[in-house]
Amino acid sequence: FLDRIDHLDTEIKSFLTVFKEDALNKAKELDRKKSSNVPVGSLAAVPVGVKDMIHIKGKRTTCGSLLLENYIAPFSATAIEHIKQEDAILLGKVNLDEFGMGTLGEHSAFCQTVNPWNKNHFPGGSSS
Repeated sequence: FLDRIDHLDTEIKSFLTVFKEDALNKAKELDRKKSSNVPVGSLAAVPVGVKDMIHIKGKRTTCGSLLLENYIAPFSATAIEHIKQEDAILLGKVNLDEFGMGTLGEHSAFCQTVNPWNKNHFPGGSSS
């Protein structure tokens, strides 16, 4: 998934932040657990992109707004804690309309996300 993000996302612009090192470290951790027969969570190795208005401690959370361009989350949302407990791999933060206020996915302060299936269509939704 990280290779596809590297290869395609310069054009699609779906990710605002990619957690490449964290994702690779989590994958290695899961490999160690599995090879040692240590139980893993129900979401083990499932790749997850998180809407960039959900806090992940120590990570940038912009809500698609220049107002929060350099805001670092002081805590993680409960949903993130649960996702982590179940061993999903967090790939990064995905683009959205500013503060989630939009319907077409074209109003992020940073870039407009492109529909990967048809570049002439909107990706749709506030968390495009």
